[in-house]
Amino acid sequence: MAGYPPPNFNGYSNKDPEEFIDFFRSYLVVVEIDVIAKYADRVWAHGLFKIYLKDDAKDWYKRSLQRKNWELRNLLDNTRQITLALAQG
Repeated sequence: MAGYPPPNFNGYSNKDPEEFIDFFRSYLVVVEIDVIAKYADRVWAHGLFKIYLKDDAKDWYKRSLQRKNWELRNLLDNTRQITLALAQG
């Protein structure tokens, strides 16, 4: 963890969101946060994600994502048989 600063993302036009996500994923690996196997680690990673958003990116998150119900991934993870077409229908 030492020497690897946490990522920040402000959402300005000269910043690449995909690069931030890749950097954030790498950071999670370095600090040994296992978002695949551990629910508590997913919650922790989500909290970190919100902390590292700054300025316009934080405003966008609060306006567009915060308090939304994001259960589709969980539905797909638990059934392995559902298709996106069925979920939308």
